[in-house]
Amino acid sequence: MLAVTGGKERTRTQYERLLDGAGFGIERVIPTASQYAILEAVAR
Repeated sequence: MLAVTGGKERTRTQYERLLDGAGFGIERVIPTASQYAILEAVAR
């Protein structure tokens, strides 16, 4: 999916900057059994 839509992987710091610019902040990061994690963000 990332290859098709032009998306890319980001670090936590990159997500923090991206979300901050949109008025959100990281509430928590939930690990999963896979290589991926769930990022929970809330409006600030």
